[in-house]
Amino acid sequence: MARWVEELSPLPRERDAAYLKSSYFEYGDYASARKHFEAHRAHHEEQRRRRWEAHVKQLENRDTDLLRIRLAQAPEHLRKQVVAYKVHVYHGLIERAKQEVRWALAGLRMVDELEAETVAARPAPAGTPRKAVERTKIGGPADPGQPAA
Repeated sequence: MARWVEELSPLPRERDAAYLKSSYFEYGDYASARKHFEAHRAHHEEQRRRRWEAHVKQLENRDTDLLRIRLAQAPEHLRKQVVAYKVHVYHGLIERAKQEVRWALAGLRMVDELEAETVAARPAPAGTPRKAVERTKIGGPADPGQPAA
């Protein structure tokens, strides 16, 4: 274990499915993009609140079964470190979750701005309710600058 901890591990490439999918949202509609960003926000908010923050409190109180076992096996002079490193890891997860929430909220604002620009630039055909124009695909032929199919 000590040798493994001392070795530097190569950092993995970023391969996040949510980010990859988001880079292709122009193939869907605004409602779908919003749905994805909102689900992303909700997931990470839930992780932060119900998992990571709750676990930090348990660790700080030394109130998990696994931590109690680890502390019982650790020399007394290392017990503070055992807790501190674990708490630090979960604080990192909390910060990562907060950043994911900020990213999703920025995505929601971006979708609103893109949709507003598209709707404002698109004339509604005579007799067409505005809602029908707003529901068209992001990359569809109704978007300015897009060729008709």
